[in-house]
Amino acid sequence: RHVHHRHHAHLAGPADPEFWPYNLPGSPRWLRLVYAWLEITIGWLFTPLLYSVRTAAEMKSMNPTRQRRLFGEWSTLVVFWGVLLLIVIDQGWWPLFVVGHLVPAWLAGTLQTLRKFTEHLGLAGDTILAMTRTVVYTGSVGRAASTTQLHVEHHGTHHRRARIPWNELPDVTPTVYATGSEGPLFPNHLAAVRDMLPHLLDPKVGPQWRAITSSSPT
Repeated sequence: RHVHHRHHAHLAGPADPEFWPYNLPGSPRWLRLVYAWLEITIGWLFTPLLYSVRTAAEMKSMNPTRQRRLFGEWSTLVVFWGVLLLIVIDQGWWPLFVVGHLVPAWLAGTLQTLRKFTEHLGLAGDTILAMTRTVVYTGSVGRAASTTQLHVEHHGTHHRRARIPWNELPDVTPTVYATGSEGPLFPNHLAAVRDMLPHLLDPKVGPQWRAITSSSPT
């Protein structure tokens, strides 16, 4: 929650912890590529660790209540998984653990990373909507699939009106995008993913990169 709150407050800016290091102008391309493909291939493990490290780096600036909450949650996770793995080892439940948890977690982590990248990677606009890809399905199958995802693909609306309930996102999207020119809209996920994929060769996000590009020699 802390990381996602920071993401909303500093969307794609240098202080956005969800898109480190893709949001840091001057960061080497190899570093951004390594992090991007680690998030895609083992995001179920790597991304939570990355978020935890970035959050720990900000601990001094947090109030004591939040610091205690974070330490308590981290400690709970360590104890829970430590005990669980000991039980798995003791009972010889590795096949069940791999099939029942690791494989679904690996797939979920990969899909989560691709979703995150599809929403923002490669965009360098100056507004919330210009920094976000939104998918608006018109067919019944697409709308049904959207419901199973709590309409998260109405992502520009989610960022512009973060406090509204998820079930109201499709109804509010036409109002948010009333100008028709401020942000990229796509008819389905495939079109949005196709727009994002080329940016995996040089992962960047945020308008701060434009200053670097414009000052570089031709």
